[in-house]
This record gives sequence, structure tokens and C-alpha cells, in this order.
Amino acid sequence: MQSCIANSTEPDRRENGFSNFSNRTPRRRAPILSLQTGLLVLLSSLLLAPAFTWAASLQGGRSGIVIVFRDKAAYEEAIAIINSGATKQNPLLTLPYVSCTVDSGTSVAVVPGGAWFSRQIVVTSGPRTGCRGVVSMEDVKQ
Repeated sequence: MQSCIANSTEPDRRENGFSNFSNRTPRRRAPILSLQTGLLVLLSSLLLAPAFTWAASLQGGRSGIVIVFRDKAAYEEAIAIINSGATKQNPLLTLPYVSCTVDSGTSVAVVPGGAWFSRQIVVTSGPRTGCRGVVSMEDVKQ
């Protein structure tokens, strides 16, 4: 092996700190993401974090009315007030947190921005069309 290197006709550049790589063919680099990894990332982003709008209808409880709260913070505060029992003496305590009230069966568009137990909606039918806010996840029927 050493005799082949010593008898080479090309100049040896190792003494200058360079090695002779001119005869080497470039190696093909591995892709950063394989096709399977890319598909897995795409599929998981679609399934785990759906950020799409879909049509649904609202279904109220015994009263047949669904309360639409202004935003997530208003929803959480109003639920805390309701759970404390304070609304039994004064039902108007949650009124500042309400965006609108709609009848059961009202069509809505569910939009991104809800929380774990709530959904961000925009009313798409009835006299309150355009009202937007947050409702309980149990009130949304697909």
C-alpha cells in the first residue's frame, strides 16, 4: 500500500497541511428528514392539534338556551362563580361575562381557540348571527 502512495504521479500535498481529495467522488448525504418522518409529523399535526373550522349546532340543557361567554377567561370566571353557588341568590352575577344567549339547535362554526372543556364558536344562524365567544364543550353537537 505504501509503495502505491509513494509512486503516485500527483504531488503529495500533505506536507502543506492539505490532503489530496480530488480523486474522491462526493458522498451522497442522508436527507435531514426521511419521507416516513415527514409523513408522521404531518399526520400528527393534523390529528393532535386540529386548527380547522367546522360546522356544528348548539344543544342546551333543560332550559334549551346556550350561554355564549365572551372569551376563555370570562368562561372560566363565570363557571367559578356558578360552581360557588353565588348565582342561586343573584343570577345576574355572570351577566358581565356573557356575549349572547342562543336557542338550542342554533348553527355555529367552531373555530380555533377553545380550551380543554370549551369551544370557541361563531353563531352562523338565527337572530344572533355573528355573535362570537366560548361555550361548554358539552353544548357543541356535530
